[in-house]
Amino acid sequence: MKILSLCLSYARGGLELYAFRSMQVFQELGYLKRVVVRPSTPMYEWVQAEGLDFDSLKTTGNWSFGSARSLAGILDREQIDIIHINWGNDLKLAVLAKRFSKRKPALVYSRHMRIPGSKQDPYHRWIYRQVDRLIVTTKEMYDQATTNLPITRDRVSQLYLGIRPPEAVGCNRCTEFFEELDLSQDRFSIGLFGRIEHTKGQHILVDAVRHLVNSGCDVQAVIIGQAMEPTYQHGIEQRIADNDLRDRIRVHDFMADANRLMRCFDVVVLPSYSEHFGLVLIEAMYTGVAVVGTAAGGAPEIIHDGVTGLLCEPGNASHLADKIRHLYDDQSMRESLAKAGQDRAQELFSEARHFEALFHYFEQAIVDR
Repeated sequence: MKILSLCLSYARGGLELYAFRSMQVFQELGYLKRVVVRPSTPMYEWVQAEGLDFDSLKTTGNWSFGSARSLAGILDREQIDIIHINWGNDLKLAVLAKRFSKRKPALVYSRHMRIPGSKQDPYHRWIYRQVDRLIVTTKEMYDQATTNLPITRDRVSQLYLGIRPPEAVGCNRCTEFFEELDLSQDRFSIGLFGRIEHTKGQHILVDAVRHLVNSGCDVQAVIIGQAMEPTYQHGIEQRIADNDLRDRIRVHDFMADANRLMRCFDVVVLPSYSEHFGLVLIEAMYTGVAVVGTAAGGAPEIIHDGVTGLLCEPGNASHLADKIRHLYDDQSMRESLAKAGQDRAQELFSEARHFEALFHYFEQAIVDR
């Protein structure tokens, strides 16, 4: 099996980290033949540092026929069996390249985003006829895909993402981390990991911290992620200042090894309005940290409310504060949720299980193309 991994995303978040980890696994197992990335992007830097065989491709225009023909040439030259994509914006290019290619490899699309509306028009019917296997991360997304997309059920598979257990980080590293941020390690600490954008709800956490501090809780929070919307990040920082929380909340840029620092926190939260999956919740659970997510999107498939973590209402800072307050007041409860969450993460979301299933779907796609 010869795989080409295509990821032209210019961001650096959970999707890109998953795509890069997939490339590493394909390489380790001898399946990766080529990587195609966009120049001057984090993904370009990652694959170059990893020493993977790659080509860079810069698309221009909505229908990049020139780029598609270049990609088709790579497919034929390398005798590719599988094109694997993760970023939705790569779908059109991958479809065109497959059509231009003499080899006609199977196209597998691992979709990480929800599918909220019907896409049954002629354009989407043509696009999805070229997709040999669509892999979605949650049961909710499976229902959305089979209802809203022009693709038959036999070509759609639901597969939870899997992670490697994060490497252990010593107490000294946690101490150093909080010292770097000029925060106290003795305070109850809340972590939020993810792209800084409105839908992720960082502003909701700021308001929740305000509620907690006003009620007498000695808490602090760290927000870690790439700023996708600079004006939104500026608004977050202004919100922190306006609520006199500058000594309680820090905003930190993206960190490639941020999951190693999760164990430095008492709780990890994900206050997204509707998270399509919530990989950071699983990473935190794996490390043995209690989690709070919103009762929308994929989070309820990860968290069994009151057993392996807590769920709060989307967009409700007061409700989020109440859930955090429960964990602040009850250490026994916090430890119980953390242990049960860790067991669940190890059982359902292991990386080995994920890639074993993924390769099975690759093989099916090759046979069925």
